[in-house]
Amino acid sequence: MAKRKELVRVSPILEAYLRLDPSKPDDYRSRIGDFKGRIKFRHGGMTLDDYVEFLNEQNGVCAICGNPPGRVLAAGGRGFHFDHDHTTHELRGLLCFPCNRALGQFGDDPVVLKAALAYLRNPPNKRIGKTFRQTFNRDFEASKGVPTRRQQLRIDSTSTRVP
Repeated sequence: MAKRKELVRVSPILEAYLRLDPSKPDDYRSRIGDFKGRIKFRHGGMTLDDYVEFLNEQNGVCAICGNPPGRVLAAGGRGFHFDHDHTTHELRGLLCFPCNRALGQFGDDPVVLKAALAYLRNPPNKRIGKTFRQTFNRDFEASKGVPTRRQQLRIDSTSTRVP
């Protein structure tokens, strides 16, 4: 009878990220092997230890929003993405899909990101002293056959906060 190899476990952060179950050693080994191959192929020879070093440096969460991978994966979403410089292709860190996509939408440009932050802190409506509220007028939209998600802007002169 062949002796079974002892299960070599990875870091708890990586176990949580990959949703590994040590009570199922064959599945555990298989999923680790698949993951090792995927990161080596996609990230220029990176090892599992290199990946774990990134995870540990970030405490197992997205480097921008701080969401753990379990929240992302449990929602049926994607795991972490490696953010990289689009000029040098140097890997910078692990981001959730929304944060990675947002950086890409801003062209990875710190000047544009600073401008977006300034906008959020002091939008035009605050400077002109009017508050607008976004609302759905489902009865009107339904009667016109327009999708209910179509949005209209309406001035709400009685409200002083933006929801």
